[in-house]
Amino acid sequence: MNGKASTDLPQSRKRWLTQRAAVLLHLLLPRHCVLCGAAGGVGNLCPPCRADLPRATEVCAICALPLRHAPDLVCGPCLRRPPPWQAAVAGLAYRFPVDRLVCRLKFSRDLSCLDVLALELIDAIAKQIHEIRQTGRRVVLVSSGAVVAGMGLLKLTH
Repeated sequence: MNGKASTDLPQSRKRWLTQRAAVLLHLLLPRHCVLCGAAGGVGNLCPPCRADLPRATEVCAICALPLRHAPDLVCGPCLRRPPPWQAAVAGLAYRFPVDRLVCRLKFSRDLSCLDVLALELIDAIAKQIHEIRQTGRRVVLVSSGAVVAGMGLLKLTH
């Protein structure tokens, strides 16, 4: 032998095998929506359930906690005692069914919920990445604003 392992495959062959394995895995173990049980789409969520997820739209620009009817403003606690970061990116609002997904992940170790939360956070980051790069702000990433408070990173006095 010339020092190479006999199992080395060309990159194109590895890619082809990986794609075939993914198709086979999907046929043997199809994904189902973690909320309604229907045949799942991307990230363990069917399209109707994904469309119904509560987005984090009206949130504090610094901590991502909900603000009623005041998007992109800063909440009182952040004005009084600013946290060590300058912005937070939250994908979803922490209310039904997101609160259930977080609890299933946290207490039941249901990793199928992680796909949902992670993909929504990635989408939120992708929407704001240009602004983050331009401003050079220090940003904390959270699945929802309530997670920031739950981690003890922000003292709430509401």
